Amino acid sequence: MKKKNAIIPYYCPSRLFRRNPSLLLVFFLIFSGSIAHTARAQKSVGKLIAGGDEQVIIVDYKAPNLPPKVVWTWNGAEETSNKFSKIVDCKSINNGKRILVISGNGAFAILNRLNKQVVFQSEVPHLKSAEQLPKGYVMTISTQAGQYTTNLFHLHKGPQPIYSDSTLRAEALAWDELRKQIWVAGDQKLRQLKVTKHNKLEIQKEWKLPVPLEENSEMVTEGDYLYIKGKQNTMAFNLDTFSFSDQS
Repeated sequence: MKKKNAIIPYYCPSRLFRRNPSLLLVFFLIFSGSIAHTARAQKSVGKLIAGGDEQVIIVDYKAPNLPPKVVWTWNGAEETSNKFSKIVDCKSINNGKRILVISGNGAFAILNRLNKQVVFQSEVPHLKSAEQLPKGYVMTISTQAGQYTTNLFHLHKGPQPIYSDSTLRAEALAWDELRKQIWVAGDQKLRQLKVTKHNKLEIQKEWKLPVPLEENSEMVTEGDYLYIKGKQNTMAFNLDTFSFSDQS
């Protein structure tokens, strides 16, 4: 059973702001007059984790008869180097006990939510995305001038990658917590990967993408689907039937 105060990653849809317009005011006041770069919420609990500028916040927006309230904050510029002055993504991990923070300045960090201490940090030039995997692994993808690099880190083996691969040409990355699966998209293919016992990434299966990926494409799992941002529309890949359907 999940703890009631756990925060599970969930991409925040725009309708969340339409139903809770006061959330917009909270974001304008905190993120230098602009909406956060990223927002994820747990619908049932009513908490939202958001990041932008140098800050990460957790907002409680479903307290009965009360406006949204910021219940947790972290300032990357104060707590770490200037590498965290441009936060572009943040995710709750380890059942809400930790937070994975991704910076547009080429770095990622894992925070202890309780005491706000940085438990792991690494610099990855041109970092685009990162996911924590089981058994202490962290996977990242980065891109520069058409070159794509996939790195594998381990929390107990220091800030340098233990494995790197440029042949995958991964442009988007997603971790399916429910099925314990790693997904990458790139080179007009969707691939399912696994970490081998030799600390390498190995392709399990692959499918041709029905439409080209959008520049700076993203992927996210939700329920039985993996959603991939394409140039014409969003592709929906059924994780049970392993088939695509177009989503406008």
